[in-house]
Amino acid sequence: MMEEVDDEALLSKGEEDKKGIHLAISTQRPIDLELNCFEDRGKEQEDEEQKSTDGSLGASVPSQQELADFIKTHHRNLRSAVREKESADDAMAVWKRHLENKLSLDRYASSMRTLATTYWSNDKKKSSRIYWCLARMKEYFFEGGKLSCIEKDGRRRAFKRNGAIEEEDAMSKKPKLRESVPIDSLAILDVGSSFNAFAKHGLNVTALDIAPAEKNVIKCDFLQCPLVSTVSTSSESFQLARASYDVVIFNFLLSYIPTTSLRLLCIVKALACLNVNGILIITTPDSKHVGRGARWMKDWKLGVEHLCCRRWRYEKTENFHGMVFRKVEAMDGVDGSCEHDGQCVFNHENVNACECCVKSASLLWRPSDNVFTDK
Repeated sequence: MMEEVDDEALLSKGEEDKKGIHLAISTQRPIDLELNCFEDRGKEQEDEEQKSTDGSLGASVPSQQELADFIKTHHRNLRSAVREKESADDAMAVWKRHLENKLSLDRYASSMRTLATTYWSNDKKKSSRIYWCLARMKEYFFEGGKLSCIEKDGRRRAFKRNGAIEEEDAMSKKPKLRESVPIDSLAILDVGSSFNAFAKHGLNVTALDIAPAEKNVIKCDFLQCPLVSTVSTSSESFQLARASYDVVIFNFLLSYIPTTSLRLLCIVKALACLNVNGILIITTPDSKHVGRGARWMKDWKLGVEHLCCRRWRYEKTENFHGMVFRKVEAMDGVDGSCEHDGQCVFNHENVNACECCVKSASLLWRPSDNVFTDK
């Protein structure tokens, strides 16, 4: 069993360049995301960010090794707490107790922020998970990726009806791309955001974290956050609205979540928040060769696609796996998809009766999971 597959990348993984991505916004033409031309955010702003980081940690900034060691220990402690637990209820109880350890969570948030802004800042931008997410959003929304997927859905439907593709019928329903798309029109939910790395790129981001490292990140446990049809303006707590986001981002989030049942809940809730044809972006750390994680990634693909979505992109970079899943209509899902779109996960009485959800949960394992000794 590979115990440290999700932690080995900590010392080598780079977050992103200290240069912001240039997002050219125009009302006369489609948005142009200049991913190859990073714009200098200004030395003064960078100095302020560095002072803020150093000041929050005291006069002496911990070494990269010290920070990585603490983060790995934090992960191990959480896994150990669920080692003997078997049911989803037990796992949730452990998770709730974990959230009560404010001192450890705050130190974890501070450590992750320092690693990203101090030690990972000189990493090549193309190996950054932030850059990877931005590039996939550009490709899907502004370079025809979404349109291509919708056209494929039409051909797939025609084939199911007639056993052959009716090209004319499929093309007649071809949707049109908008001539002008402001970048801030995309509603993005960044779960496990830490210090809201996407905010500086001109995006409309709602950032959540159980231990925010910045004031513009909402303190919220995504697993327990209320999911509503319409957000109440009188509510004092943050609420998630169904079908209200174009993008949901899980940057290294699922590697933190300790059990398959809780990962399933995360994914189902994310899909509930997405509009149809919205995308769920998942990155998870792994610095080993792509072949070592082949079975793992294949199982994740099958597990997530059973929840009425389709994988659109996959890439193994030097330090992480990157995946993009697209939420689809029930008729466009893979064969054997959950007829409830995975929503039965919210009802513990029904989840065990739903074969699709039970199967999806079993497939969302990680090599570091203590309970999966057969992997």
